[in-house]
Amino acid sequence: MEEINSLGGTKYLFDGMHDLNNFRDQADSLLKGCWEKLNVEAKEDEFLRSKYGPQRWISSPSAQVSQDITNKLKKLGDYLSEGELGDKTIHKRIVEMEPILKIYENGEESLKSFMFNVSKENSEEENYLEEDESENIKKRQVVQEIKNVIQDCKKMEEARKTYIQNVESKARNFSILSKIINEYNRLKKESGDNKTHITDLTFEPVLHASIKEFDTNIAFVRAEAEKQQEICDHLASLNKLFLKYLESEEQKNKLISQRRQKALQELEEAYKDYIETIDNIKQGCNFYNEFLGRVFTISKECDDFIRVKRLEARDLEVRISSSCEKDSEADTVDYSGKESADNIETVVPSPAVIGPKPVLPGGFPTSAKEDSRKKGLWNPDMGINFR
Repeated sequence: MEEINSLGGTKYLFDGMHDLNNFRDQADSLLKGCWEKLNVEAKEDEFLRSKYGPQRWISSPSAQVSQDITNKLKKLGDYLSEGELGDKTIHKRIVEMEPILKIYENGEESLKSFMFNVSKENSEEENYLEEDESENIKKRQVVQEIKNVIQDCKKMEEARKTYIQNVESKARNFSILSKIINEYNRLKKESGDNKTHITDLTFEPVLHASIKEFDTNIAFVRAEAEKQQEICDHLASLNKLFLKYLESEEQKNKLISQRRQKALQELEEAYKDYIETIDNIKQGCNFYNEFLGRVFTISKECDDFIRVKRLEARDLEVRISSSCEKDSEADTVDYSGKESADNIETVVPSPAVIGPKPVLPGGFPTSAKEDSRKKGLWNPDMGINFR
């Protein structure tokens, strides 16, 4: 947080984008100016060609001889378009990371609030996270009921221990042998010396009567078993419901953990993007500084080209005007018949009239004399001859 604030935060990024936009607009304005100047010069060249005719206006077309410059302008325009796309990408990233960067800028409390709100987020696809008070009450009731059942089981266990002790004491004090002996003496007395009818089966009623004394204890055990089964069934039902709530809570906690992890990742990525974007802005400024240098160079080339073309046009217009004047004077002499062709002195224009022969960039012709000789046209260096 401190590092982002020390670097200027989001303000630094938007100020950097403002600088990039200014550089790009300046370069775009210079390029458009170059195109406009070339278009104006080309129109002037076509106007003069139309005015004097292609046979007299022997200067190469501006659109043709400026091909080298226009190719450079097109390449620079392509570079500028690519730079603009890069600037838009940077601006988009800044807008996307701005909310996260604001959390950094606003300090620790803002960061805590952000993490807390992430844990409380809900969505339509995650309805199990939407809990009202009644749902919470149900959960508490289930937990409390499980506690009550467990407490009842503990009480039952203690009661059984006491009951078992009582039954064991009863069993120790109970003697079936004495009853069998008493029954034997009774039968012996009744039968006298005749003992043949006394067998093991004779004592079964005594055994059954003795066992019946434990019928109440057996009934108690059976009742306890049924009661225990009911408790187990009830506890299983409660446990199933509890596991359902527990699973829902685990899913909720898992989702919250995932959201927190995602939020931490967003914070980390925003910091990395911030540092990377600062570097991108610096690279962009260096690009436009170098680019502007190239644009200034090509702008100077345009100005030099236009200056030379206009000097050439002026020189050519002077030649054409001089040729027209001499042709008019020659026609007047022939019509009057006062002078013969042999007496007319050949007139050669002075170098001051002809002017310097400019050299143009791009390798287009600069000598009207050479082109006119090839095409059979008159030029000032040929003089005037009458036949």
